[in-house]
Amino acid sequence: MTMMFPRRRALLGAALMMPFVARAQPAWPDRPIRFVCGFAPGGPADVVARIMAQALGPKLPQPIIVENRVGAGGNIASQQVARAAPDGHTILFATTSFVVNPALSPRAGYRVEDFVGAAVVASTPHMLVTHPQAGPPDLAALIALGRQRQLNLAVPGVGTTGHLSAERILSVLGGADVQPIGFPGAAPVVTAVLSRQVDVGTIAMNTGVEQVRAGSVRGVVVTGAQRSAALPDVPTAVELGFPEAVDATWIAALFPAATPRPILARMNAEVNAALAEPEVRARLQATGLDPVGGPQEEAARYVGEEFQRWTGIGRATGIQVD
Repeated sequence: MTMMFPRRRALLGAALMMPFVARAQPAWPDRPIRFVCGFAPGGPADVVARIMAQALGPKLPQPIIVENRVGAGGNIASQQVARAAPDGHTILFATTSFVVNPALSPRAGYRVEDFVGAAVVASTPHMLVTHPQAGPPDLAALIALGRQRQLNLAVPGVGTTGHLSAERILSVLGGADVQPIGFPGAAPVVTAVLSRQVDVGTIAMNTGVEQVRAGSVRGVVVTGAQRSAALPDVPTAVELGFPEAVDATWIAALFPAATPRPILARMNAEVNAALAEPEVRARLQATGLDPVGGPQEEAARYVGEEFQRWTGIGRATGIQVD
């Protein structure tokens, strides 16, 4: 029994010190917060960042500024946040491209280990789209055409998650001959499909919900594990015989790796609270985004696991980015 007393005294001393340690932590946030997105307005990261900025604004005592640092498939924004002070005031709202880019290229300009995930906020599957009259009407017809001749595939950037996802379905699993053609974002991909410049386009599903609903383009397949409530008539790759082709573009709030853990915990708690609000969930789901959330530790682990997974997909497709 006597052996336990020193430990009990040590624990008691630590407990008595906790209020002083807590007071020693700097207040967060103590100046405006920047949500940095590597893609143009209207893309998944931008939409999620703006919804979160509006939801978190009343709960944090500082304004939140959404900053779009577009370029190099998201690398410019990632490099900027990697160099930022780890004080919680510069936050990267990243898509899956954050892990894909360093998986495909040694010149991404940052390492996944330079960051830590605070929360995975939302996700959306990828979707293949064709012209509503002139394009192949379904995935079977699209693959059959690609076995007869080369398919021109519009991608929102060579080496992006949408590109890898489409190549895996059409080429690796379907055996089609595919020629990817890079465009600067989802909107130009849809335009290329509509103008019949290409046979098929690949986009994050949430960026094409309105076009599919309006009949401007045809949704051929989505890569979710189940059909999306936003587009219930578009089948999944699983339904069509490709159970391996389940993937998504996720959007996560990432901080520089040395950011104090209390800040990560606060951000995680605020994001989870926002995702529990019916209005916030409805806004995300209306655009084809699925709320995610969860503990901070799971978010950090998930981002690391995704880096390994997309590295494997990159090897399977043979895609490399210089």
